[in-house]
Amino acid sequence: MTIEELIKELQEAIKEGYPPDIGIDADVFDAGGWYTCTNIELAAAPVLLPISYLAINIYSNRNLPSTRRTRITIQELINQLQEAIKEGYPPDTDIHADIFDDPRGGGWYTRTNIELDADPSYLPIPYLALNIYENEENNNE
Repeated sequence: MTIEELIKELQEAIKEGYPPDIGIDADVFDAGGWYTCTNIELAAAPVLLPISYLAINIYSNRNLPSTRRTRITIQELINQLQEAIKEGYPPDTDIHADIFDDPRGGGWYTRTNIELDADPSYLPIPYLALNIYENEENNNE
């Protein structure tokens, strides 16, 4: 998924009835099932340019004090993605998910298989899901 594609999908979710101020959760899937993280932030920094991808940092709720827990809204993420483009990130830059403090194994890792789950049949629902799947190249291991 690219910056431009994610902006379009988020805008489409709003058109389909998701409130712009609803929070986004990351549902992280792996062979053992899935878990949800509510702490998401965009890691756009012009000092990193040129870089091959833009990271969305996803933090496990475990071990984070409540003062560091943040839930980004649909509109906030759209605004931050648009700002990243203004700061020099090409719209076709791929987005990766950097997952920190994985409750199943600690540490951090990067995933590239990201999908927005904005099915309007889920409404009303208290959040919009950003699904993070195992990288395709890892599925055959």
